[in-house]
Amino acid sequence: MSVRVKGLSMVAFERTLTELKGDGAIERLFPGVPPEVAHALRHKEILTVGWYPMEWFASLHTAAQLTYGPEISREIGRTATRHDVTTLYRFILKFLSPETMVKQLGRIFTLFCETGTVHIEENRKGFARVKYGGCEGSSRGVWEDILGSTEVLIELCGGKSPSARIISGGGSGEGTMVCELSWTDR
Repeated sequence: MSVRVKGLSMVAFERTLTELKGDGAIERLFPGVPPEVAHALRHKEILTVGWYPMEWFASLHTAAQLTYGPEISREIGRTATRHDVTTLYRFILKFLSPETMVKQLGRIFTLFCETGTVHIEENRKGFARVKYGGCEGSSRGVWEDILGSTEVLIELCGGKSPSARIISGGGSGEGTMVCELSWTDR
């Protein structure tokens, strides 16, 4: 079975790229993605509740990085998360510490990556080391998107100056990535 991502991720990608880069931003990626991906986006066939091949999502990130620069994927992750976390969730997150939120990354991740796994290797005040897996077919852009999203979640839980960096894996096609997260207290 190939890895699939929730359509919400692809819809959020398109919406956020347009917000960041303007009308026509997604269309500029079409020459760099498989024809079926371009067709599905052009004809608004991606459903937020559907599941789509990881390779589709990865191809969008790869094309976006080639078109707009390598930083675009993390920017998309940060901006999309800020948009998608509703007022209710923001209220709840204010009562969680970043360390508690990190413990929930596995639950959060499987909402978006069907076969995704998360192993918390270390989690203490101001620092965590996290291993993501089960994402064969992903790209560096997909991993950067995840890191950007995680940084925002840490902020919403009161962490200041969050930083996430890949320490192993996380390349194009790699199904695993280990990252370190750091932040300062509220």
